[in-house]
Amino acid sequence: MNHQPYESWILDEAALSLAEQRQMKEHLDSCAACRKLATGWIAARRSMRAAPPARPAPGFTGRFQARLAERRALQHQLQARRFVLITTTASMLALFALMAYLAFTTSFATLLVNALGLATRLVIQWNNAQQVIMSLWHALPLYIPVAIWVILSTGLSLLGLIWAVSLWRISAKGVTNQ
Repeated sequence: MNHQPYESWILDEAALSLAEQRQMKEHLDSCAACRKLATGWIAARRSMRAAPPARPAPGFTGRFQARLAERRALQHQLQARRFVLITTTASMLALFALMAYLAFTTSFATLLVNALGLATRLVIQWNNAQQVIMSLWHALPLYIPVAIWVILSTGLSLLGLIWAVSLWRISAKGVTNQ
């Protein structure tokens, strides 16, 4: 005899149609194994409902929150690594594709001439920028460069003082976690 549909109906606790309920009752009347399964399942359900809910061990919440924070930090770190890896790989593939395209569409001599032209233009632009800055520097009156040095040295001195006070406070009081 095939017990599978009846066992599934017993353990699933699904809503049965009237015909299925009649079949189930007839089968339970004739089959001792399924009747034993049904009564055992009903007793197990009663004991599960009567049992008090389990209490977590002391410190469970703290351990759970710490583990969750660790897992989130690890997940964030893995996501950042994946992002860096994917961007680096995509950039390298784009660079190789560009190099392959240039290798097949232009000659080596053209690439060399273009690279040297670019390098020459960069050097010329750098020299032009230096000349503009130096001409502006020499056009300023003498007291302005001195004032700039005074402002810069005062600012750096204040930053050094703030740094020293911060170190003193941390060493005296310690770091506080909020």
